Amino acid sequence: MGEWIPIGDGNCDLKLFAFAIVWWVLWKQRNKIRIEGVFPKSPTDVIYSISSHRQCWRSLLRERDMGYLDNLRNKMKKWMAEYVKRERSLEATENFP
Repeated sequence: MGEWIPIGDGNCDLKLFAFAIVWWVLWKQRNKIRIEGVFPKSPTDVIYSISSHRQCWRSLLRERDMGYLDNLRNKMKKWMAEYVKRERSLEATENFP
């Protein structure tokens, strides 16, 4: 875990904050599947839920720490755009007769 979340740098608290949000959303999604039998339609649904929770909890951070979270949001947004584009192109080729 020390390589994935380097403990020695100054952003340790923020990384753990972001990590906790991801795990919280995954736990809620797991409960929804187990208890309600509702599955996500797409992996993007889970990613958007993570982003939404991160935005809600962002207000608890200090002003200077918000920039770090904004940087993560921008990286995730870029990744999501590429993922959705790739998925749509795969769907188009799969449905081709």
